[in-house]
Amino acid sequence: MDAIMEAFMDAMMDVMMDAVMDAVIDAVMDAVMNTMKNTMMDAVMDTVMDVMMDAVMEAVMNTMMDAVMDTMMDVMMDAVMDAVIDAVMDAVMDTMMDAVMEAVMEALTDTSDQMGGRCG
Repeated sequence: MDAIMEAFMDAMMDVMMDAVMDAVIDAVMDAVMNTMKNTMMDAVMDTVMDVMMDAVMEAVMNTMMDAVMDTMMDVMMDAVMDAVIDAVMDAVMDTMMDAVMEAVMEALTDTSDQMGGRCG
Protein backbone atom coordinates (compact mmCIF):
# COMPACT_ATOMS: atom_id res chain seq x y z
CA MET A 1 0.00 0.00 0.00
CA ASP A 2 2.87 2.36 0.83
CA ALA A 3 4.35 1.74 -2.59
CA ILE A 4 1.03 2.66 -4.22
CA MET A 5 0.74 5.83 -2.11
CA GLU A 6 4.32 6.76 -2.89
CA ALA A 7 3.78 6.23 -6.62
CA PHE A 8 0.56 8.24 -6.43
CA MET A 9 2.31 11.07 -4.53
CA ASP A 10 5.19 11.02 -7.04
CA ALA A 11 2.78 11.19 -9.96
CA MET A 12 0.86 14.06 -8.29
CA MET A 13 4.09 15.93 -7.60
CA ASP A 14 5.21 15.46 -11.22
CA VAL A 15 1.90 16.74 -12.55
CA MET A 16 1.88 19.71 -10.14
CA MET A 17 5.51 20.59 -10.88
CA ASP A 18 4.83 20.40 -14.63
CA ALA A 19 1.81 22.66 -14.22
CA VAL A 20 3.76 25.13 -12.03
CA MET A 21 6.72 25.17 -14.39
CA ASP A 22 4.45 25.66 -17.41
CA ALA A 23 2.71 28.56 -15.67
CA VAL A 24 6.03 30.15 -14.64
CA ILE A 25 7.53 29.74 -18.12
CA ASP A 26 4.36 31.15 -19.73
CA ALA A 27 4.35 34.16 -17.37
CA VAL A 28 8.06 34.86 -17.88
CA MET A 29 7.80 34.49 -21.66
CA ASP A 30 4.74 36.78 -21.76
CA ALA A 31 6.57 39.40 -19.70
CA VAL A 32 9.69 39.15 -21.86
CA MET A 33 7.72 39.34 -25.11
CA ASN A 34 5.64 42.28 -23.88
CA THR A 35 8.76 44.16 -22.79
CA MET A 36 10.50 43.48 -26.10
CA LYS A 37 7.42 44.51 -28.08
CA ASN A 38 6.98 47.73 -26.05
CA THR A 39 10.67 48.61 -26.32
CA MET A 40 10.74 47.95 -30.05
CA MET A 41 7.54 49.93 -30.64
CA ASP A 42 8.91 52.83 -28.60
CA ALA A 43 12.14 52.82 -30.59
CA VAL A 44 10.30 52.54 -33.90
CA MET A 45 7.84 55.32 -33.02
CA ASP A 46 10.67 57.57 -31.77
CA THR A 47 12.58 57.03 -35.01
CA VAL A 48 9.49 57.58 -37.15
CA MET A 49 8.59 60.77 -35.24
CA ASP A 50 12.18 62.07 -35.47
CA VAL A 51 12.34 61.43 -39.21
CA MET A 52 8.91 62.96 -39.81
CA MET A 53 9.65 66.02 -37.67
CA ASP A 54 13.00 66.52 -39.43
CA ALA A 55 11.28 66.35 -42.82
CA VAL A 56 8.48 68.69 -41.72
CA MET A 57 10.88 71.23 -40.20
CA GLU A 58 13.10 71.13 -43.29
CA ALA A 59 10.10 71.69 -45.55
CA VAL A 60 8.86 74.56 -43.35
CA MET A 61 12.31 76.19 -43.29
CA ASN A 62 12.75 75.81 -47.06
CA THR A 63 9.31 77.28 -47.73
CA MET A 64 9.90 80.15 -45.30
CA MET A 65 13.35 80.90 -46.70
CA ASP A 66 11.99 80.83 -50.25
CA ALA A 67 9.24 83.25 -49.28
CA VAL A 68 11.66 85.54 -47.42
CA MET A 69 14.14 85.54 -50.29
CA ASP A 70 11.39 86.17 -52.86
CA THR A 71 10.07 89.07 -50.81
CA MET A 72 13.56 90.51 -50.29
CA MET A 73 14.33 90.26 -53.99
CA ASP A 74 11.00 91.90 -54.88
CA VAL A 75 11.60 94.76 -52.45
CA MET A 76 15.20 95.25 -53.60
CA MET A 77 14.26 95.14 -57.28
CA ASP A 78 11.44 97.63 -56.68
CA ALA A 79 13.84 99.97 -54.90
CA VAL A 80 16.49 99.62 -57.62
CA MET A 81 13.97 100.16 -60.41
CA ASP A 82 12.51 103.20 -58.60
CA ALA A 83 15.99 104.69 -58.21
CA VAL A 84 16.87 104.03 -61.87
CA ILE A 85 13.58 105.50 -63.10
CA ASP A 86 14.00 108.56 -60.86
CA ALA A 87 17.57 109.12 -62.09
CA VAL A 88 16.59 108.73 -65.75
CA MET A 89 13.58 111.04 -65.35
CA ASP A 90 15.72 113.65 -63.56
CA ALA A 91 18.31 113.53 -66.34
CA VAL A 92 15.62 113.76 -69.05
CA MET A 93 13.89 116.66 -67.30
CA ASP A 94 17.19 118.49 -66.77
CA THR A 95 18.13 118.04 -70.43
CA MET A 96 14.70 119.12 -71.61
CA MET A 97 14.66 122.16 -69.33
CA ASP A 98 18.14 123.15 -70.49
CA ALA A 99 17.05 122.84 -74.12
CA VAL A 100 13.83 124.79 -73.49
CA MET A 101 15.63 127.55 -71.60
CA GLU A 102 18.25 127.77 -74.32
CA ALA A 103 15.56 128.02 -76.99
CA VAL A 104 13.71 130.69 -75.00
CA MET A 105 16.87 132.68 -74.43
CA GLU A 106 17.77 132.38 -78.12
CA ALA A 107 14.30 133.51 -79.15
CA LEU A 108 14.47 136.47 -76.77
CA THR A 109 17.89 137.39 -78.08
CA ASP A 110 16.65 137.17 -81.69
CA THR A 111 13.63 139.28 -80.86
CA SER A 112 15.76 141.83 -79.06
CA ASP A 113 18.18 141.99 -81.99
CA GLN A 114 15.32 142.44 -84.43
CA MET A 115 13.93 145.28 -82.39
CA GLY A 116 17.26 146.97 -82.57
CA GLY A 117 18.29 146.38 -79.03
CA ARG A 118 15.45 148.50 -77.65
CA CYS A 119 14.39 145.86 -75.13
CA GLY A 120 16.26 146.53 -72.00
